[in-house]
Amino acid sequence: MAVPDFQTFMLPALQEYADGKERASSDARAGVAKKLGLSANDIAEPLPSSRHSRFTNRVAWAHTYLRLSGLLQSVRRGHYQITDRGREVLSSPPARIDIQFLERFPDLPRATFEAPISKCFKAPSKSNQVSNHLVWQARVLTAVLLTSPALPAVSDESADPPNKSDYSVGNPTPDDLMRAFSTDRPPKANSPYTVDAGHFQYETDLAVLGYGTADGTTIHDWTVLDPTLKVGFTSTIDAELQITPYQSATTKTAAGHGSLSGLGDTVGRIKFNVLGDDQGAVSIALLPYIKFPTARIGLGNGKVEGGLILPVSFSAPAGFTVIVMPEGDILKNDVGNGYHGALDFLVNVSHPLDKRWTIYTEIFTTQSFDSQYSPVYTFDAALTYAITPNWQFDLGGNFGLNRVTPHDQVYAGLAQRF
Repeated sequence: MAVPDFQTFMLPALQEYADGKERASSDARAGVAKKLGLSANDIAEPLPSSRHSRFTNRVAWAHTYLRLSGLLQSVRRGHYQITDRGREVLSSPPARIDIQFLERFPDLPRATFEAPISKCFKAPSKSNQVSNHLVWQARVLTAVLLTSPALPAVSDESADPPNKSDYSVGNPTPDDLMRAFSTDRPPKANSPYTVDAGHFQYETDLAVLGYGTADGTTIHDWTVLDPTLKVGFTSTIDAELQITPYQSATTKTAAGHGSLSGLGDTVGRIKFNVLGDDQGAVSIALLPYIKFPTARIGLGNGKVEGGLILPVSFSAPAGFTVIVMPEGDILKNDVGNGYHGALDFLVNVSHPLDKRWTIYTEIFTTQSFDSQYSPVYTFDAALTYAITPNWQFDLGGNFGLNRVTPHDQVYAGLAQRF
């Protein structure tokens, strides 16, 4: 079923506090979902350009309305308790609590601001053509501004992420506390968000086709099914392993052509989110990696390589998301046994087109610390389609902007979370 409007959440949210005990709003969500018969997919459905799910957002607004109407009181940040007024309502519960029902409570139990807030909650005249919902949204925002030190980004809960420190591989994060589905594809940008503890995720190319020319040599290469397998260890750490069971490369010159195929290299990574995994407009992660030389010579260089990636994500105005990602690498020289350093940098901008489609554009460069290697520049673009809140299809391409870029690529892929 579709996630209902926030007014539908008000009565079941209030009922979660009927025993009179103080309770975290994040703890009340499971009971609300059960009362409304919401599935795991309903609970996980993300809001466009937000780290919050639609379910979490609407439960949060329900708490805000109940608090501002005096049915709940905020005991401390993110924790609520039913009031005498709330008990009175539940003693003879209505079929539904909505904006129209709350119109009977024009005052708030915060004496310091009683006069200005009463004006905010004055009932609209019947001649007013603006919808009650929009009027109440304006009232709520005004009241929060008057009674709080700062207006939170989504609601009271956006400043109070759930405590998920007790969850692990053996004690998985409950579905209703999972963050929105996030992937490290497409295109080249990595997300700073980790897989929730105890959950598994795969991200794979279905196929990648590369094509390019360099120094009179034409190169075609194929990669088929190169999954990255992820498992959430803790609330902010996941482990990742990329394997490439099959790839092939064909070269053609004036003198003839040749081809190689077989197993590709294997890459191990650990992602540490250091900021904003579950809240906030900015998120940052550290992503060290090691490449293990499992490919035959010609498909790989036969040497261990590694580096550190630093993905930083920003929520920008108008629903845009920006990822800035520097990366430092230690790479084997093409000739000899030595190594050299390289710096990758990209800027990725994405925006949802609707509830399912999202578009990505990206500028990428590699700059080597060894003068014998020229800089590489690419323009990358991709689309993703959300089949379900936890299953995604993508397609895209990476296109060289200068002559030394090895080749252009087009690809299609899948990602899914369990």
